[in-house]
Amino acid sequence: MRMRRDGHNENDVPPPRAAPATARLSGKYPAGRRSLPTAKCQDTAYHQWHFFKSANWGTFMRPIAAKVLLLASITAASLANAQDVKNLAGKEVRCAAAKSQPCTADSCANRCEISLKLPVGATYVSTHYFTTADYPNDRAGVWETGSKDVSYAHFSDAVHASNQYQEEVVTVYYFNRSNRDRNIAISVDYRTAPR
Repeated sequence: MRMRRDGHNENDVPPPRAAPATARLSGKYPAGRRSLPTAKCQDTAYHQWHFFKSANWGTFMRPIAAKVLLLASITAASLANAQDVKNLAGKEVRCAAAKSQPCTADSCANRCEISLKLPVGATYVSTHYFTTADYPNDRAGVWETGSKDVSYAHFSDAVHASNQYQEEVVTVYYFNRSNRDRNIAISVDYRTAPR
């Protein structure tokens, strides 16, 4: 018995050669029972995934791309608006206490007026309200309270209109029903026209 170079004798049956993967998948060469279902399963899974990618990938990605684009647009618009808005601060004004006490209505309150002129071409955005009023004791400096009632006093909502010089004028009234004098002030946010 002669030995071959690969270490096997002549009577040994050589191991079966595996058919190429493409041949197994195409069915040109019959494969063993174990390899055929596996090949078919892999082939089917591959084609299903390929079909999903080709048929549904655009449908799957389109809503995501739209949402990303919308979010980017909103963020850019918000940043542009935030950079474009400017603030004009008015001077503090002393508003005396109500003359008749106790005063529980605006009819007996001391009404003080504050107004601000915006630059020509400016567009009104919003108003900030400041006062020294607080409870139980007033503050030394003004703080932002909004137009709500604070310690027997409140601001009216701002009214804005253009004057004869095309300047936007913002007017606010402060109703002080308290027996204390208060300092009040407003500031106005506005937007300028793009150049």
